[in-house]
Amino acid sequence: MFLKNEVCVVFQSGELNNLFEALSKAQGEFESLPFNRVNPHFKSKFADLAITQEKTRPVLAKYGLSVLQLIASEGEEYFISTTLTHSSGQYVGSKVKLILFKKDMQGLGSAVTYAKRYAWQSILGLCGDDDDDGNQASGKGKDPKDEPKGAPKEHPKFDPKLNHPSSPELMEQLETLINLRGVGMSEINHLVTNGFKYSGPRDQLPSFIAEYIVKLLADESANSATIMGAAQRLKNSFDAAALVNPPKQKEFDPADFVMPMGSQDVKGKKLRELPEKTLTAIYDWAEVELGKKPDLKKQSALLEVKREIKSFLKSMGVD
Repeated sequence: MFLKNEVCVVFQSGELNNLFEALSKAQGEFESLPFNRVNPHFKSKFADLAITQEKTRPVLAKYGLSVLQLIASEGEEYFISTTLTHSSGQYVGSKVKLILFKKDMQGLGSAVTYAKRYAWQSILGLCGDDDDDGNQASGKGKDPKDEPKGAPKEHPKFDPKLNHPSSPELMEQLETLINLRGVGMSEINHLVTNGFKYSGPRDQLPSFIAEYIVKLLADESANSATIMGAAQRLKNSFDAAALVNPPKQKEFDPADFVMPMGSQDVKGKKLRELPEKTLTAIYDWAEVELGKKPDLKKQSALLEVKREIKSFLKSMGVD
């Protein structure tokens, strides 16, 4: 028997009575899973796949139960199937499509690991995390009418110090949530390319973009419409491209301080705001330019700059 939706297929044997009886006894003996890992994004704790298997396999074997997980592919799509089997031959399981954010072996491995952990814990009815991600993302205690579900309170803020590629841990978190919410990569790509105007390689995705999408998908009600709505808000509210590709600061150009005669006050003020090292560099540059025999207007400006710098440095006791 099969039950299907867009990303998941549930299958089972004709009879389940023996399996359910054994599972109910096993669940009565399962101990709470120790949360031995920390989610690097929300700082919440969870039980990883290894500890989940270690703590459940002895009890499963005691009642003739086992969990079988397989990876399969159909065309360019990948799936993870999880089957709970009983020694009587009865079984129940599910097959979930993996939505890869990075189409390489690292991306596949990350998606498989997370899918296996969630599926193993789910099919046995176990709690594998402290269930705090949604609260941190949505703002526990806030009035839900204040803003649409799944929307971060503020648009992402650009900080040059934080505009670095996402860490592997953050990318794994993102890939997991994409799979859990059943969001298609076409929607994610639309948000990234049209909302944020980012067209670079996936393995270089800026961390603040990944964090923004993680916050969107942390809400259990998030879906494809959530992603499309966020893309539209970003596109309409500000120039997201400036966040990803901020304009480069203009390099220092000594020529900026060569001004027409009559601007001595403005020029002098700007020059006197510069450090000694920069003033010396401008003075040396002006001498080089004078050696090129410029026209009279530029020559006068260069001589004026030299005089201003020499006078200022002398007042500071610098020869």
